[in-house]
Amino acid sequence: MKTIRRFKVSVVREKVDQESVYGNSVNEPSDAVVVIRHALSDSGVEGFVSVSLDIKNRVIGYALVGCGSVDYCQADPREVFRAAIVNGASAVIVGHNHPSGCVTPSTEDLLLTERLKDAGALLGLPLLDHIIVTDSTHNSLAEMGVI
Repeated sequence: MKTIRRFKVSVVREKVDQESVYGNSVNEPSDAVVVIRHALSDSGVEGFVSVSLDIKNRVIGYALVGCGSVDYCQADPREVFRAAIVNGASAVIVGHNHPSGCVTPSTEDLLLTERLKDAGALLGLPLLDHIIVTDSTHNSLAEMGVI
């Protein structure tokens, strides 16, 4: 007789505080920057955030899906899109911070963006943007023409 293993998966759909970003429309990169900075507040290392959007591009959730060092963060497409699927998203925006203060995307950033764009297309969850933030500025890879 074959044993069947069952796993219980629990995922918390995080609603952020009252004054914050939950339900905000994302019409341009600066709208998403607010969510990304909120998710990465008080972080001295690189972090990677997946922002879930509904059909009207309103924020329905976000998740910190990667955490790294001062100059590197690994993000796995499975984690990026797991959060979006659990939240019932129609689209995804991702973002990460550069504690160095430089918003120029690295080669790794560009490769990951392409990988996430392809994964999103397969899942029917389009990647709308990948935004790099610092304390004072940001850079949208969609505005750069990468997405």
